[in-house]
Amino acid sequence: MRGQTSMLRVLRSLFVCALFAFSAFAQTADQEVVSAVDSPDPVVPGNNVTYTVTMKNNGPDPAVNGGLNITLSGSVTPVSATPPAGFSCTAPSQFMTCNTPSMAVGTYVFTVVVNVPSSLLNFADGSFSSTFSTSGTTTDPNNGNNSKNATTNYDSPQINMGIAVTDSPDPVTPNNDITYTVNISNAGPDGGTNATFNVFNNGSLRYQSITIPAGWSCPSLPSTGGAPQFTCTKPAYANGETAQFLVVVRADPTILGLNDGTVSTFFGINATGNETNNNDNGETENTAYVTPDADLGVTASDSPDPVTPGNNITYTGNVTNAGPDAAMSTTLNIPLALALRFQSITGPAGFSCTTPTVGTNGPITCTNASFASGSNVPFTLVVQVDPALLNGPDGTISQNFVISSNNVTDPNNPNNTATVVTTYQTPKANLVATNADTPDPVNPGGTITYTQTITNNGPDSATSVSFSQTLPAGVTFQTLTSPGGWSCTTPVVGGTGSTNCTIASLANGANGSFTLVVNVTASSGTISDTVTASSSTFDPTPGNNNAQAVTTIVAAASADLTITKTTTTTFAPAGSQFAYTITLHNNGPDAASSVVMTDTLPSSLLFRSITQPAGFTCTTPAVGATGTITCNAATLANNATATFTLTVEVAPGATGTIMNSAGVLSATSDPNSGNSGASAGAVMSGAAVADVVITKTTATTSASTGSQFAYTITVTNNGPSPATGVVVTDALPAGLQFVSAVPSQGACNASSPVTCNLGTIGVTASATITLTVQVTGTSGTIANTASVSATEDPTGGTSTAPAVTITAGQAAGAPTLSEWALVLLGAMLAAVAVMRMR
Repeated sequence: MRGQTSMLRVLRSLFVCALFAFSAFAQTADQEVVSAVDSPDPVVPGNNVTYTVTMKNNGPDPAVNGGLNITLSGSVTPVSATPPAGFSCTAPSQFMTCNTPSMAVGTYVFTVVVNVPSSLLNFADGSFSSTFSTSGTTTDPNNGNNSKNATTNYDSPQINMGIAVTDSPDPVTPNNDITYTVNISNAGPDGGTNATFNVFNNGSLRYQSITIPAGWSCPSLPSTGGAPQFTCTKPAYANGETAQFLVVVRADPTILGLNDGTVSTFFGINATGNETNNNDNGETENTAYVTPDADLGVTASDSPDPVTPGNNITYTGNVTNAGPDAAMSTTLNIPLALALRFQSITGPAGFSCTTPTVGTNGPITCTNASFASGSNVPFTLVVQVDPALLNGPDGTISQNFVISSNNVTDPNNPNNTATVVTTYQTPKANLVATNADTPDPVNPGGTITYTQTITNNGPDSATSVSFSQTLPAGVTFQTLTSPGGWSCTTPVVGGTGSTNCTIASLANGANGSFTLVVNVTASSGTISDTVTASSSTFDPTPGNNNAQAVTTIVAAASADLTITKTTTTTFAPAGSQFAYTITLHNNGPDAASSVVMTDTLPSSLLFRSITQPAGFTCTTPAVGATGTITCNAATLANNATATFTLTVEVAPGATGTIMNSAGVLSATSDPNSGNSGASAGAVMSGAAVADVVITKTTATTSASTGSQFAYTITVTNNGPSPATGVVVTDALPAGLQFVSAVPSQGACNASSPVTCNLGTIGVTASATITLTVQVTGTSGTIANTASVSATEDPTGGTSTAPAVTITAGQAAGAPTLSEWALVLLGAMLAAVAVMRMR
């Protein structure tokens, strides 16, 4: 520890000695700013000032980090600082330093450049100061010479710019121009730079033109019709210099309207320099705006009305000016309605018209520079109604005619527009389509027949008529039958595609019927076919132009139809009748549709009658004629039976074996067609045979002489054939006298023997004869017999009436008076007696 303390004392002593030696030998440098000279002085703002600064190191020692501190006025902008060799300067700024690590004894010159802002040109004259001082770390024994101030004067040009504006005309009327005469001057005493001429209008006027004096530039003038807002410049404007601008603008009534008023435009002038009088640097020019009055009017009428599209409308009209002033720039605007096509316009006189091309649509504009008060000018406009309207409903066309002038006030605006409404009427044809399919349902591989019609329900003819369809999926084309006058295109047989049938005209009330046959290629589902009727004539009811038929596809049904035909008759002579029993049965498995039973009678059989079962309708030959019996039913259910009774008559002269067959078929597939026909057993026929039977009766059992009574004779044909040539004979016995014979058919003679020719008596039919006789016998009994014969029964038969007993009466042959004679005799005797009494 003692050794360490001794060492510290030695070091302390050495440090003290060193400080003493440094103090005895310290360096100094007397740095001096000798001068700071500015040039130019005074300076015009916008130019540079150069400072030349002289600096000395008077020693005796070099100045460590010696140099120059530069403090610039805030009114200037530093440009550069140029030091002597060996020195470096900081970047130009308001405070800069230029120094060197060791500034030797000697003289040094620095150059500093600043710019005086041109903004000072607009102010009064003045000055600014910058300070230059020394810098360094070496002791300076004389600080009194360490800095210099440099004060620089600046001089701004003194200018007095002035502007004077006049307008012409004042007042101005609509659509006329105002010319502004603008005079610009500089009353000095100095010249100015960057002279600027400003024009501003709020858009109430429209720029037209400008006359620019020499030396001036107007780089951004508005386009013609734009707002008068622009600037013109001149780089320098000398003391006492003058310039004149002519600015032309237009009073546009579309902006200003047609009410009197005032339009204002500002004009200003300024330049770079100290403006000594701001009062004459701007002027607002006010111009009176006045409008004339003119009552403009237009009228128009149309012909014909109504009109048919494709024909012309002639509009006849007049344009008028009822004053009191002329209307300048008068325009008749005719914006054609969209449905009209221009053809021609005549007049109005004094107007110049621009029109669309003939046959096109567009506006018509007719103008008159000065339309005098009191004018009344006609015009004629011809237009065509668009033929395309023929394809639409009736309607109206509204056409406007508008007269106007932007230069006048019109005290009566309602008559400035005329609107003419014209009715147009188009031909109309209500086409109706129908479409019916058969069969429905249909089997795969089968055919569908469409019966399709097109009808024009009017009221007018239809032109360029088309009846078309696109074949639906699942079918192929087979045939198309069309009516006369139509032209059709179709796919190839077996193909797909469309059918289209056309005719030039289809009259009101006319129709056409088409038959389309297609083959079904689809195996299931439905087939929807739509046929469409159309024409170039307007259809007021388009909803019935399409007709659809939807056909269902079903697997083929199967129905095994059987038929039997029987008769119990084995022999039937000519003229006789007998019956066949015909029985149909459906063995299934499905119902049979469109069932048809047919029976063609041979020539040996004549039709008499048929009894048909429920559901069947039969057509037959006439009674007594031969031919075919056809019975139809819409359906015969599975396991159903239908029985017919057919009654026939053997034709006269028929002999030998009679055979008759019947058959059945349906639209449903029959898996066993072998049982669909049947024949009845043979019936033998020969000469006609008839069993004619006669009976004779009377209700009288006794009769007196001279009395009358009647016999009833009945002839019956028991068949089997009709009996022809039937004759009844009755020879009256003694005691009976013929009175009368009245037959139910045929005729009788009027004497005894009585013969009655009764003609033909059908099988099971009867004929009667009432035979009245008078008793001439006096006593006893009387028996009377009648006999009959026929061609088919030549032996005939006889019948004797019961005996009648004759009771007592007058003798036969004695003269007697009849009852009526006795009455007559009594009357005569009474008359004679009366006469005698008188």
